Formats: sequence, C-alpha cells, structure tokens
Amino acid sequence: MEAAYRSNGVKTIILRGGDFIDTAPGDNWFEGQMTAKVAKGKVVYPGPTNLKHTWAFLPNMARAAEMLAARRGTLPEFADIGFPGYALTGDELMDLIERAAGRPLKRGGMPWFVLNIMGLFNPLIREVAAMRYLWNRPHGIEAAEFDRVLPDFQPTEPIDAVRASLSGCGQLHGPNTGPLAPAKGSAITAQRRAPAACLRKVRPMASLGALIPQLLVERGVDTVFGIPGVHTVEMYRGMPGSGLAHHTPRHEQGAGFMADGYYRATGKVAACFIITGPGMTNIATAMGQAYGDSIPMLVISSVNAEEHIGRGLGRLHEMQNQQALIDGVSAWSRQVRDGAELATALEDAIDLFATERPRPVHIQIPIDRLSLDAGDVPNPRVRAAVKTPEAATFDKALGLLNRAVRPVLVLGGGATRMGAETATALAEALGAPTLMSSNAKGLLTHDHPLNAGGMLFGAGQRELLSKADVVLSLGAEFGDTEWTFYTDEPPQVTGTLIRVDIDPSQLNRNIEPDLAIEADASAFAEALLSAINRPPAPDVDLNACAAAPQKDLAENYTRHLPMIEALWEAYPNAILVGDSAEPSYTATCAGRAPGSRQWFTGSTGFGTLGYALPAAIGAQIARPDAPVIALAGDGGALYTIPELAAAAEAGAPVILLIWNNDGYGEIRSYMQSNQIQTAGVDLSPIDFAALAKGFGAQYAAVTNIASLLAAVDGGRKGSAPTVIEIKEHDWQVD
Repeated sequence: MEAAYRSNGVKTIILRGGDFIDTAPGDNWFEGQMTAKVAKGKVVYPGPTNLKHTWAFLPNMARAAEMLAARRGTLPEFADIGFPGYALTGDELMDLIERAAGRPLKRGGMPWFVLNIMGLFNPLIREVAAMRYLWNRPHGIEAAEFDRVLPDFQPTEPIDAVRASLSGCGQLHGPNTGPLAPAKGSAITAQRRAPAACLRKVRPMASLGALIPQLLVERGVDTVFGIPGVHTVEMYRGMPGSGLAHHTPRHEQGAGFMADGYYRATGKVAACFIITGPGMTNIATAMGQAYGDSIPMLVISSVNAEEHIGRGLGRLHEMQNQQALIDGVSAWSRQVRDGAELATALEDAIDLFATERPRPVHIQIPIDRLSLDAGDVPNPRVRAAVKTPEAATFDKALGLLNRAVRPVLVLGGGATRMGAETATALAEALGAPTLMSSNAKGLLTHDHPLNAGGMLFGAGQRELLSKADVVLSLGAEFGDTEWTFYTDEPPQVTGTLIRVDIDPSQLNRNIEPDLAIEADASAFAEALLSAINRPPAPDVDLNACAAAPQKDLAENYTRHLPMIEALWEAYPNAILVGDSAEPSYTATCAGRAPGSRQWFTGSTGFGTLGYALPAAIGAQIARPDAPVIALAGDGGALYTIPELAAAAEAGAPVILLIWNNDGYGEIRSYMQSNQIQTAGVDLSPIDFAALAKGFGAQYAAVTNIASLLAAVDGGRKGSAPTVIEIKEHDWQVD
C-alpha cells in the first residue's frame, strides 16, 4: 500500500479507524441494523458482547483529519496513523445506547441465519453475511503515533457520539425516547448534517435567508422580535405569508427582553433577528438575564462573510469573534452555512429547550450565505424526551417521602413548566408546606393553605426548613438573591434534602443534598404523584408563615405592599413584571401572585436594569387578554423607555408604573447606610408626561391606591401603552 501511494508523488496520510459511529447510521449498515429497532425497545449486536471492538465517531475522525492535514509538514511523506476511537465491548456499547434512549432496551443478536438464507438470492447481503467473522474476534487500533502527533486532540465523549447517532433522522420515538441534543462544549455542537434519506426539497431556489421564517413556523415559533439591518434584510424575504408575527423594538436589548417576557407569560419560545456586531453586543445583556433565569431564547444573527471573519479588515459591523462574545450568555453558539445545517441547529435548539436546562442559543449565518440557495433541508424531528429519574434513586426518594413526618416542598424556576395543577397536586399529596422562589411564584395560589410563601429569608420560611425531616427541592438554585435581602446567613436544612434538577452541575451548588437526582422536575413530579402512598395530611394553615416576610420588610418597602396587593385583587389575572426597583423588591419578597406566570422580574440572578418595560411588552403581545403592569423606578425606566414606541406600534396596552424617587433610590439608601457620601444617584427630574406623549402613550400621575386603580382602568380601555407615575414623596397609603 505504501509503495502504491508513494508512486503518485503526493504526501499521503492514512487515518485508520475501526467500526464506525456516524451521525447518519443509515449510511453504515451494521450500525443502522443495531439501532433500527430502538424505537420499538430493542437493540441488536452483531457479535459476542464480551469482546472489545474499537469504534470511531466519524465527526471525530473528520476533525482529526483536518488537524493532521494542517500539520502535514511535520509528518513523513507517507504516514499510516491509527485513530484511537472508543474501545468498547458489545455490552458497553449497548449500555450507552440505553442511556441515550433514556430507557432499558431488550438486547438481541444479529439474525445471521436469516442473512445467510437471503444471501443465496442477493449478492450484496451475501457479502454482508460473509463479514460475520470480523465480529467474532476482538478488534483494536494501535494509536500511539496518533497520540504523539496530536496530543491536544479532544474527542467527543462516547455518550455524546451515541446520542448524535441516534438523533439522525429522528430514530427514537415514543414517550421515553427521542433525538437528544448534544451537551454544550461537546465536539458535536459543530456542524452536523442529517442523513440524505431525511432531506427534502424546499421551494425552488429559496435563499437561506428566505427559508428562515418557514423553518421557524414548522418548529412552532410564531413570533420574532428584531430590527432589520443591511446584514439581516435577507432574513425578511420569506416573512410575508409565513405566519410569523414580527415586532420591532427600538434597541436589540429590547428584542431580547421582549422574547424573555413572551416566554415567561406563555411558555412559548420567540425568536430574535439580530444584526452582526453591535446588534449582538446590544442583546447580550438580555441574553445574560435569560441565561441566569433559565429562559429559552432563539437568537438568529448575521455575521460577516466567511472570508472576512476575524481578519480585522474594518468591514461593516466586524467583530474579532462574535461567538466568543456570546459564549458566556448562551447554551451554545453555532455558525451555519446552508439549509440542512440551519434546520439541524434549530432542531438541536428546540430539543435543548425541552430536555435540558433551557437557556438562550445563538445561530449565526455569514452574510454571503444568506442570499445563496438553501439546498435541501431535513424534516422536523420527533421531539426529544425529557430526563426521567433513574429507578434506584427515585425509589429511594419515594421511600423517604412516604415516611416523612414533616416534609417541606421547595419549588424553583425549574418547576415552572409542570404548571400550577401538577404543583398543587404534588403539594397536597405530600401534605407539604410549599416554598416558592421568585421565579416559581404562583404555582400554588396565594390563598392555598399549603402556600408557605416565597423567598427564603423570612423567619417563618427558615423555621420550616430547619424543622423539616425531609425537604424536596424541584428545580431550585438556592441562589443568594433568594435569601440575602436581610440576612447573610444561608437557610439551614437539618433534615434530609432531596434535590431534583435537570442540570447535573446544579445539584451540588449552594446547598449539598443528601440525595441528588438528575431529572426534569415535571417528569419527577408526575412519577411521584403516581407512586406516592402517604396517609392524609392534617389540615395546615400557613398564612402566618407566608405573611412572615411582610413583617421582615424594611419600612421603605412596606409602603409598596398595599399597592401590589391592590393590583392583584383588582385584576386577578394581571401579570406584574419587575425591574430592579423598590416596588419590585417588595413584590419579590412578599408579593403573593394569584397564579403561575403572573410574576417575573429582572431583579434577581443577573439583575439588570431596564428589564421591566420590554419584558412586559413581550408578555402583553403574548397575552392580550391580561393586564400587564411593569414596575420600574425612574432611573431604571430610562434604560429602555423608548420601547414605549414599540408598544404603541404593536397596539399593546401595557402599563408602565414608575416609582419616582428622583434618582437611583435603592443605591442612594445603600450608600447612606454604609456611610458613603452619595454621588451619581441624584438625577435631574424627568417630565414623564411629555415623554409619554412623545412616544404615543397615555399618562397619569397618582397619589393613592384609588387613583392608581382608576388610571389602570383607563389604560386598559385603549390600545396604547400608559405611563403611571407615582412620586414617592406624594404617595399616600390608604
């Protein structure tokens, strides 16, 4: 072989692999046969399951080949290099397939006898059957030379390779299986094509940009927030007639916050169309808030032409590395070049939103590719399955909860997707006082007897946790913004703590559990409801406990509480959206939302200013039937107040309630309490009446609850936004 290659005079590198794992298993007959019946609960293996074979993941080999080609100058004229791959027995490989499938599979052998019979009539099958001898002996690859030449090569983890293989063509079906999205940072988050059998034609000569609306609608996205620019106009070519609703914010940060509020109000993902460079720096803050609060967001942007990326040529909107900018505020960032890669990226995003910890994802498309023919695209996949708890850990948790005498339930933002009905049923089945984080407010109604309030700083909440013999936490971070408002001491759990979280890296953060369970909170709750066997719980009235945070509030917060309570009493379906402002802190600490998805805020976690108004606009667009009220201070409101124009344009009658204390009042108080001479916190007065009029909004100044409710009533009668101003020194608590 070496002589044959030397004769052509071309430097040659042969990269040898063993058996292959591909992202398109239909192109590999043996792997295709092994996994073809996974959807029916079965996996087959061609040979003895105790023998090791070396399996090479083809995207790994492709990446290694590129790296070797780049270093060919350091290699001899002819190099024959073994690729290390994964040394796995048949049993080990089938274990990985079961993990990727998310359920036990019936194992069987290849039907060689049948193949031999069929081979009598079909020479191709006869050739396949003749390869049986290869499976009856171990197979390895000598990879010392590879390790010497490429010591920095980082292979994809075997489980990620198997997941990628089973994702091809949506092979896994049913309630407990589905194509699984790759983990962040794995090699398979790079481009991955669907197998040819899964591809279909789109309308003739559709450009890649024009195809985007169609692909979004096919995957359940109905709303886009974006500001067209010369780099993104091609994305709008396919907008007419697509069924997508488009709303134009006045700043890309507003686009991200609107998509955030849209999701929190409905549980539906919205997309953002963003230009290269400054558009991405602008939306990064909104992505950071969504990342911190585990909110899915689909950001699709342009990027400079491929030949110009990272070259410092001074091109319009050029950045050195746009994806590096976004890495810290996204689950992943991916560049795509054609319709197949775009559709695959969208599928991976939708799967991640449904089956992993939901966070923003970013897809960028070079501007020279947007106007080219999209080519073929894969059909939408069967949706991936959520993570279910492992049987052994679930049974252990079930036993602890069945025997618990004083259980307590803690619901975090990760429990929101289960909905109020499931959350309430679980609390009642456990007979457990229930604490809810700020992002989980309303999962139990404010008047439910098991509602023990939100946050963890109140004396009553802390006492519950400390006296519980078993605490079940579902999707809760135990982050310090949940308990550091008035104390530096984290909550103490002296009993057994069971933590359930979809994100394995979160399970041991902040508070160490006694039992950690990686699973979707909803899936765990539903499984628990079907298996729990506890005696009826005694009647419990936790109103005093739930009211405890109100007693702990500082005086400068208690004056807001009657206002918050009056708004929800007058409008039981109202959605309140908080900025980083004193009324928002009051609602976060002591407000009792009537129902789920009726309270969310930017004041915890990432904690940005300017969140409330655009997030409220997104919620109002999503829920035109509900009053939506943004709570902001005069300082924070100015961050994003131009979005009033977007609300007026959209016909969204959102209410912007401004608590005006003539500056950054919270920071002013903090400086004063720490004996720091104030600076930069006293702002020039703003004429909010004139400002509202300029943006096409109504305006009212109010001094008490009666005039506040009258102003909200007036604002709800039209289609324009309303600014309601409360001057702190004029406010009277009735």
